Amino acid sequence: MRIRTGEGQTGKTSHHICVRASKLKRALALVLASGVLFTSVVTSDMTDTSAQVKTTYTMEQARAQAYLNSSKMEQLEGRLETKEVQLTQAVKTIKMKQKNMSTFRWSPLLSFKFPTKADLSEAFEFQFKPTSIQYEIDIVKHQITDQKFTIYEQVNTVYLDIVMLEKEIDLNQKKLAAIEESIHRSQIKLAIGQATQADIDTMTSKRNSLEAKISSATRNLNSKKKKLVNLTGNTSIYTDYTFENPLVIADMKRSEVLAALLQNTLDNDETYYEAKVAETSARVALTTYYELMSRQYSNKDMSMIRDYYNQALNGQKLNTRAFKQKYKEFLQAIDRPWDGKKKILFFKFPKVWFKGAIDGSRYVEDEPYALYEAALEYQEARLEAESVKADLTQQVEDAFDNFISVKNSYQEAVDQVDAAKAQQERDLLLNQLGTLTYAEYESSLDNYESLQNDMLEAMQLYSSTLYEFDRLTCGAVSQYMEKGTLDVNAADGGESLIIEENVDGSHYYIEQIIQNEEFRLRIQLADELKDQITDYELWCDQTQIGARTPIGQTLRHLALALKGVDVVKIRFYNGNDFVNDCEIDPSSLSGELSITTGYHVQDDTSDSAIGTYSCNKNDTTKCTELKLAPDAQENIAYYRIRTSDGKYLRSEEYVPVTETFQYLSILEPDLAKVTIEFYDSDQNKLYEGCFDTSNLGLLKQQAE
Repeated sequence: MRIRTGEGQTGKTSHHICVRASKLKRALALVLASGVLFTSVVTSDMTDTSAQVKTTYTMEQARAQAYLNSSKMEQLEGRLETKEVQLTQAVKTIKMKQKNMSTFRWSPLLSFKFPTKADLSEAFEFQFKPTSIQYEIDIVKHQITDQKFTIYEQVNTVYLDIVMLEKEIDLNQKKLAAIEESIHRSQIKLAIGQATQADIDTMTSKRNSLEAKISSATRNLNSKKKKLVNLTGNTSIYTDYTFENPLVIADMKRSEVLAALLQNTLDNDETYYEAKVAETSARVALTTYYELMSRQYSNKDMSMIRDYYNQALNGQKLNTRAFKQKYKEFLQAIDRPWDGKKKILFFKFPKVWFKGAIDGSRYVEDEPYALYEAALEYQEARLEAESVKADLTQQVEDAFDNFISVKNSYQEAVDQVDAAKAQQERDLLLNQLGTLTYAEYESSLDNYESLQNDMLEAMQLYSSTLYEFDRLTCGAVSQYMEKGTLDVNAADGGESLIIEENVDGSHYYIEQIIQNEEFRLRIQLADELKDQITDYELWCDQTQIGARTPIGQTLRHLALALKGVDVVKIRFYNGNDFVNDCEIDPSSLSGELSITTGYHVQDDTSDSAIGTYSCNKNDTTKCTELKLAPDAQENIAYYRIRTSDGKYLRSEEYVPVTETFQYLSILEPDLAKVTIEFYDSDQNKLYEGCFDTSNLGLLKQQAE
């Protein structure tokens, strides 16, 4: 396989795209880094005879321009921004609701409102809504990637049609020139009696047919160029460019690549992705409802429906009729303590009068069958995801087999053309020697020309099949052809203080695979470290996550559900030799790595302890819950947490020190690297501090 990427200037659109500059740069970078773009050219005797020198317009350039010209892409980017704003607003709204429910309020009109406790519907909203919006954000991001593949497929098809039409026109023009010459020779021979008018009439009819074919193909070519102009916004396509033959032979063995192609498809296919996100969201909703109700009701009451809950969670088929009957009995049981009457002195009062605002069925009053419905919805979502996966798997397998079949047909057509060309050249020589009649030679020539047409059709079918297969596998074919492989798994006290000297320019990247509740970790090293580090490991406290992975490959693993993690770090090796441990903030999808290269000694000014903290992770909602407990004499009323990049964790709002601080995260955060800003009751800044992750303590940082 010979691959040649397009050379020359990158195409630039002349139209205006109403997106921010950052979006444009991001989009262009994404396009230009998207892998091999099928710009290889095969040697052929069907060359362009045009004397005009034009700039080559590659498929890569067409794709890039179409990507930037896409109104659909702009729409999706706008939708992403909207969802991100909705997430911020949802967090603020929930916080305000919680505050209102827990605060005694009074108005000049003597309207009193005492603190209340959330019912099931409200508690579910507090727990689940931010997670739900985060899922929606991930879906939109995935749709943006999917739209990129759609754009590429559209460009691939039109570009290929243009190239094939140009080749058809070129071939027929060569045939036309040849038959015009034959007509001219025959007319001379007719004058001396060496040819017949019938021969000339036959050749004239053939010439007229070729002229009609060329005219039809030219109209079709202009139509395809117009379509490409509409996709790219580049009007110079009509006159200023030539087009490359996009043919490239993909050598892919089923046993070597099919599994990787399928995995890449399952990771990136939009339909399957949304089905898996729906399944994950439904499961989180189910477990959230169950946990909330378990906190409200006794173990005895919950035992009535626990088996059905576990069956749903474990993917077992539910007996919906029996489950519904048992759920009715459960609702009756939680209200049983308020049946009958209660005697006070000489009077009897209905027990229901003493029923609290969220006691018994009142806790689930707005949605009494919420858990039952959540179980059925999860079962349906799980079955749908399984069905989509099975269908997609079959599509990839069938498409691979079809691709191999079409490829073999094209190779056979090439072999036939080569054989026919050799025979035509021999027959031409025999005709010139007078041992073969022109009629016999013409038959050989017609066969050669017919097989050339067949080869062009086979070439177009093969190329279009390859592009369709690349679209189905979400770019996996392009990636394989570029790299020859598919990487789907691989990503103190004292007198003095030792300060590390670090080499910057290295980064880590965490990619969420939300549909499988997995993540990929990838490392990019600074150039000066590439000869010093060969492998890396991921560690959470004293637990290694996954296997040691070579630099340049990704580490793929299930999303972690470890509680009480203090430190997440990447451990680097040079061969078998340990190099350095580098802590990361896994709550961020990317960040810089400061890798130690040496040390120097600096005088120590110790930070002072001012309290403690606790940190827990909710495995169901993927929320981290942080609770600060500063010493009373510090007079700390509010705080904010600032990350190493200067941004505030969750929001810039002041957090009351009495409240639990919640935020979303794949892993536990690297609390050792954040800064805490402490404020008094008037929100005046007192000082800054940090977390002592070894002792679960709060430290006051000394001023420099």
